[in-house]
Amino acid sequence: GLALPQTIDGLPISAAERIHTGAVGTREMPTYGSAGHWSGTCNPCAFVYKGGCQRGVDCLFCHLCDPGEKRRRKKERRGFRRSTIATW
Repeated sequence: GLALPQTIDGLPISAAERIHTGAVGTREMPTYGSAGHWSGTCNPCAFVYKGGCQRGVDCLFCHLCDPGEKRRRKKERRGFRRSTIATW
């Protein structure tokens, strides 16, 4: 079978994520970057819904996130920053 990486971008992949996601290139884990999807620690791929990602299974970004997830998370971070600045 395919060996899964121990890290993605230097961050460790938990055993639970490896067990849940299975092998890279499957529907459950289409890319290396999809490993953290089920725990919410992934980073959405900006290209998967915009004409397709050219990196395939080697993409370090998640291909399981819904369209618009990248934008939603960005807005969420921006709102969090504004709320922490307002409390100073």
